[in-house]
Amino acid sequence: MNTVQRHFLLLITSITLGGFCSGPLAGTYATGGSNYAWYKVEGASCIREPYGVIANFNTQSSVIKQQLAAMRANGQQRLRIPIFYGHNLNTGTVMNSTGGNLSAQNRKNLADFLKAVKNAGFVEIIVSFFPTGDYNDPAAWLSYKEENYQENWNVVFNVRPIIAASGMLYRIDLHNEAIPTSSQTALLQYTQHLWNDYVYSYGKNDTVGFSINTDTTQDRLDQLSIVYGDSIYGNHGAPYLFDLHIYGLEPKTQKNTFQIFQNAYNKIHPYFPGQGWIIGETSYNDFEEAQDLNLAITATGQIVFYVAQWPLTTSTFAQQPPTNCRDVELIPTSYDNYLSSGL
Repeated sequence: MNTVQRHFLLLITSITLGGFCSGPLAGTYATGGSNYAWYKVEGASCIREPYGVIANFNTQSSVIKQQLAAMRANGQQRLRIPIFYGHNLNTGTVMNSTGGNLSAQNRKNLADFLKAVKNAGFVEIIVSFFPTGDYNDPAAWLSYKEENYQENWNVVFNVRPIIAASGMLYRIDLHNEAIPTSSQTALLQYTQHLWNDYVYSYGKNDTVGFSINTDTTQDRLDQLSIVYGDSIYGNHGAPYLFDLHIYGLEPKTQKNTFQIFQNAYNKIHPYFPGQGWIIGETSYNDFEEAQDLNLAITATGQIVFYVAQWPLTTSTFAQQPPTNCRDVELIPTSYDNYLSSGL
């Protein structure tokens, strides 16, 4: 039995005994996979924006299905699926959310895409909301904006039934990397409000709350207990699993994956002992990151459910100044370095 299997069994035991995330959402043992948002990345400047898999599924389904099949053939069993949306935006990746919903075509595209994911043989998904632009992204707000919040909340409210109807094991990331720094007061209020509304409406079984940027130059990890603690919106406690994003060779500090993982563990464990993690983003098919993750899991005893790579290599991520390919550079079909490390 390898390290990841041992930690998986510990996680299932804690789920069963603790009474949380029980039943079908507890999942079964499987390998991780990729963040999959684009079916094409074009040219030396890595143009991605016209090529979103959801916004284009009605015209590009055959290409997307072929890529899903290649991912499965290469051992991937889980996907993290970003949903990019914004007020009066329509880029080919970012979908218009004006009024608090996606268009009928984009909703159908999402449903059809999730059906294709299931038919390809994937066993579980995370769907992550990426509100984009000054109107929808609360990290860009100088002060809290209730009207803008309501549009974001209604997007989650209207899209969630499509995810739930997919028939797949799923979890929802309510806002990508939205755990704030200590200075982001509007973002803090936003996350507390959204967490309260979601848990009040649906409970915590199908969500990871807000995925977490683990950049060691920031103090986001110190805010977890504040986001999920007492506030004017109540206290529903933390989600049952955290989704952490760990990239080795931080551009500013050059810390490696092991060091970043250890820092996150030291920050999180005192407040949330026994909390399971998902690594929702890490560098694409990177041998050293895979080895470091395994070493860090062993050294800390931290429960890690699975790993989802982002379609960006470590060498590109670490470049300073950032290149035009800083966000995405390829289609993430391979996964062999994580597989060979037991991930």
